[in-house]
This record gives sequence, structure tokens and C-alpha cells, in this order.
Amino acid sequence: MYLPGLLRSRLAPVWRWTWRICQPIVVLMLAFGGALLVGQIPVNRDFQAPAEGVEIFVYVDSAHSKIVVPLRNEVRDWSPWFSTSDFKSLTGKESYVAFDWGDREFFLNTQRWKDIKADLTAWAMLWPTDTVMHVTMKTKPEENHLYRSVTITPEGYAKMVEFIESHFRLDGSARLGGTHPRLIPGRGFVNHDAFYEGLGTYSLFYTCNAWTGDALQVAGVRTGCWTPFPVGIMQTDD
Repeated sequence: MYLPGLLRSRLAPVWRWTWRICQPIVVLMLAFGGALLVGQIPVNRDFQAPAEGVEIFVYVDSAHSKIVVPLRNEVRDWSPWFSTSDFKSLTGKESYVAFDWGDREFFLNTQRWKDIKADLTAWAMLWPTDTVMHVTMKTKPEENHLYRSVTITPEGYAKMVEFIESHFRLDGSARLGGTHPRLIPGRGFVNHDAFYEGLGTYSLFYTCNAWTGDALQVAGVRTGCWTPFPVGIMQTDD
């Protein structure tokens, strides 16, 4: 009986140290699983796409998401807000504009997956950070595994417009009778995109995907009640 007791006493510090190391991992795994489950709980359960309305697109990949809306229609003409000089080169054929919101440092310095840095990702997720709005002028997307089409009412789209606008920091200068977003010069990735100063704080609890989910929520679209991950954003077959 003495030997097992001795082994237990010697192993006890090892087990305690192992648990201290593993405890944060276990907590993170439980939190991740909980977030995935919550993301499956729908809001706007009774959403039905109208026969006629505004066609928007939702881009969702394995890590990121964005909202794609008409560049101009009877509800909102976005073109006065963005000068053509904000972009390197536009063709004039752009009829849609994509909006995505996220962590400033991560967004501005991560164009491709290979550009991702562990320290930058950890900082963005674990510490509340400043944000930017990424704007991309586009032709109308083709619906596929990344782009999903959703038709919403003009009233729902007007609420989405207000939500998107509320995350831009305006520079206070007048353009066609109103203010416009504060450009971050020279920070686009391609000829037809640009970055602007954002409002709001990015964190583990409010991510780019949670922002996309909220944009859909205010428009009345069925989506997850909290979507820090891409899973749960799209819950409509429209």
C-alpha cells in the first residue's frame, strides 16, 4: 500500500501542472462549441422572401463573410459616398458594392491566407481592437457556394443601409450635400477596393461574422442569433 501512495504523491504535482496547462484549452473548446450551438439558434424565424424586393448577396467562406448590395437603387445610391478616386481603377460596369467590417491591423495586413500571422490573429481575437470598413465595387455576383442570393423588402434594406452606414467614421467634409467616409489612403488590395475608418470594436465576442449576422438581423432575414463564426449566418433557402 505504501508504493501506490508514494506514486500518487509524486504524480499529484504532475497532474496539477498538466491540468493548469490544459484548462484554458478545455475552456476555449467549450466556448467554441457553445458559440457554434448559439449560432444555430435562429432569429427572424418567419422570414419569407418577398416576390419583389431588393436582391442582396451574402458572401460566406470558411472564416469570413460580407454583405453585397446594389450600388444604387430607389432606396440608396452609394455612389455619392465613395469617390472614384478612392479606388485605383473602376471599369464603370460595377453594379454592386460589398461591405465587410473587421479588425484594423488584421484587415490591412492580411490579403491572403499565407499572410496570416499568429500574433496578429491572437491580438485581434483576445484584445478589443479598432476597426475598418472594407468596400469593394463589383459586378453582380453569380450565386455559388460562396455567394448566396437573398431578396429582402425595401423597408428591410433601408434598415440594413442604416446599419452599414453606422459603422463608417465620417470625415465631416461635404460631398453632394452630405458627409462621406474617412478613407485610409493607398490600402486597397485590388483595383476596385478601398478601406475606410470604421466604428465599433472588434473582439472575440464581436467578429466580422457577427457583424454580417447583425446586418441580416436588422433587415429581417433569418440568421443565427449570434454568429461569431460563419456557421449559422445563412439560414434561408432563398
